[in-house]
Amino acid sequence: EGDTVEQGEILAQLDKQEAEANLNQAEVQVRQQKADYERAKQALRAGLISPADYDAAKYAYEQGIASLELQKVQIDNLTITSPISGIVETRMIQKGQLISSGTPAYKIVDPDTYKLVINPPERDRSKLRLGQKALVTIDALQGKQFEAEVSRINPTIDPLTGTLKVMLSFEEAAVEQLLEAALARIQLIVETRENALLLPKDAVMEENTRKYVYVLGPMKEFDEDDEHAEPSIQPDGTAKRVDVTTGLENSEFIEILDGLDDDQQVVTLGQYNLKDGAEIHVTTAEAEVAKNVDMDADEAIAKARAKRGDDGGADRRRMRDRM
Repeated sequence: EGDTVEQGEILAQLDKQEAEANLNQAEVQVRQQKADYERAKQALRAGLISPADYDAAKYAYEQGIASLELQKVQIDNLTITSPISGIVETRMIQKGQLISSGTPAYKIVDPDTYKLVINPPERDRSKLRLGQKALVTIDALQGKQFEAEVSRINPTIDPLTGTLKVMLSFEEAAVEQLLEAALARIQLIVETRENALLLPKDAVMEENTRKYVYVLGPMKEFDEDDEHAEPSIQPDGTAKRVDVTTGLENSEFIEILDGLDDDQQVVTLGQYNLKDGAEIHVTTAEAEVAKNVDMDADEAIAKARAKRGDDGGADRRRMRDRM
């Protein structure tokens, strides 16, 4: 198993002793039948036998030749050769094992012919076309991604599953890295648009069939006379809810068709805890760690509880936005 073999290469040799004895016997019978046939031919010319006797000798000789050819085929079948060039995936027989005709002996795969069969639902038939590109991720190869294309679309629909049979072919450079029966994840590209405005899918929320996002809106005017104000944590802006129209999407991103400009800052973390007009502090994990680098765990907890105060919800939102 694992050996590379060429088409026609000998893989195993079965015991030929009995078959060779049968072949020798068949050869002797053919020689005898040939001699009988030759004598019958001469006797027919001399008028010593009837045409029926001649035909019987002729047919016996022809039957002997056919039996001899069959014995030769059986001898050849006792030598197991590789029907294709490829790699031995499984060896199913061992030395000394008694096997019969039809017993599987080897499983050989040809990586050059690797195909991937998918079964999309029939409702997606209009989105499929020959030559269509697909991205294939192989789990066994640490999630490595390969390009493939639709090479065949079965024209019939499976009545039991309501799916189509579609075959994907790989580029030659990718075939060498593929693994037989490996788990694959397929993203079939049904449409491509250039210069699309994209957002992470999680950033887009939905309410009553309307999709929206939160963007960084203008900062509220800071009141210097407010005794509770802390200039060190003055917000960078406020959350502004914006309705958007979406288009194509994949597993990670979604296209924004209307509602946003490409220079707006969109909240992509903590947006589910925001309300329109809530204060937003733009920060990073590194900046938050730097603020509390000299604190131990108890001091950090005490500070968080003190800041939560009476407006626990607002402070929790602020903390979530910083993560």
